[in-house]
Amino acid sequence: MTNAQRREPQLRFPEFSEEWKSIIIAKLIESKAIIGHLDGNHGELYPRSEEFSEEGVPYIAANNLVNGEVDFEKCKRLPLSRAAKFKKGIARDGDVLFAHNATVGPVSLLKTNHDFVVLSTTVTYFRFDEEKLSNHFFKFLLETDAFIHQCHRVKFQSTRLQVPITAQRKFRLDLPRLNESQKISSFLSSVDKKISQLKQKHEQLVKYKKGIMQQLFSQKLRFKDEHGRDFPDWKKDCLGNHLEEYREKSKIEDQHEVLTSARSGIVRQQDYFRESRLIERSNIGFNVVPKGYITYRSRSDDRRFYFNLNDTGEIGVISTYYPVFKMRNGVNQFFIELSRIYERTFGKYSVGTSQTVLSFNEMKNIKVKIPCDKEQQKIACFSEELDRKINLSQQQIEQTQAYKQGLLQQMFV
Repeated sequence: MTNAQRREPQLRFPEFSEEWKSIIIAKLIESKAIIGHLDGNHGELYPRSEEFSEEGVPYIAANNLVNGEVDFEKCKRLPLSRAAKFKKGIARDGDVLFAHNATVGPVSLLKTNHDFVVLSTTVTYFRFDEEKLSNHFFKFLLETDAFIHQCHRVKFQSTRLQVPITAQRKFRLDLPRLNESQKISSFLSSVDKKISQLKQKHEQLVKYKKGIMQQLFSQKLRFKDEHGRDFPDWKKDCLGNHLEEYREKSKIEDQHEVLTSARSGIVRQQDYFRESRLIERSNIGFNVVPKGYITYRSRSDDRRFYFNLNDTGEIGVISTYYPVFKMRNGVNQFFIELSRIYERTFGKYSVGTSQTVLSFNEMKNIKVKIPCDKEQQKIACFSEELDRKINLSQQQIEQTQAYKQGLLQQMFV
């Protein structure tokens, strides 16, 4: 018999050979498992905005589940007297949390010192008798493609694009005996721990760079020249004296790759939108973005502007809403760091109400302290080296996550 016929995973620990059993979640519920969220309300009325407070019991929504954990810093809070009135949607330490709204997932294992937390109607909790099914194991099961596919089938049949509790009860699972599930959980938990360590390292590198750049631009920390001497004092000057706009336009359709300048950097437009429908329009007359040049979206909803280098390795074109320019001395990485330090200053020069605009000509009027060319180069090189380490750290995270995803597909039916 094949593995599929015997209902066993492709990858197993050698001491286990017994066939996995297929069961629907409703059967597990009858075996003292608990599954909960609310299809309508929590037994009490849904919390009103004025009822939330700065302290109290966490109120967890789908967008609070981040990287396998609950981001408690961004959770809303309910006073204990109000939270205690909820009869349903109450999760406790160790429960498995699953976001069942339009995104389907992520999944988190709840870790909290609170006696309980309150869940929004976008989150389901699962709790099992640990002598029959490990919560840890079930958490990993919810991350498999097989489970997610069941969710998507139901989601697209729902008018609210959610996976209601009644549908989740009918999902079919393949489960091993308890001792095998515990060993799988232990192994995958070690992978999760490695991912967590890599993320902590990445966060520390990002914080270190931010802190060191603040010291460099406040001049609490200074580089020396090749002879060990101090560089000249920084001088306040208009950015227009240091920037040069690039005005070349595309002359034919798809002359170069179409780019988008997002908050996370410059990406190819087709990668940015992925499965979303692209607006079909001509890209003749778009701004040309040479390799290494800077661009930014000149319109903002929150007075924040994100400047990006074209580091795609190729010449691109971008909408005329995105000015293209460079530093006259060619040290473009220095400007990127300067724009982050003076982010609020750039925002103040934008004009408008609900959506503000920062034109290139208006940006040239901004006055800030700027060092000499050689010190700019020192700062830029240091920034690039830190970025290299940060990017390497991010690659390690993505590789380990891909490794885990591969294990999930092989270690479960």
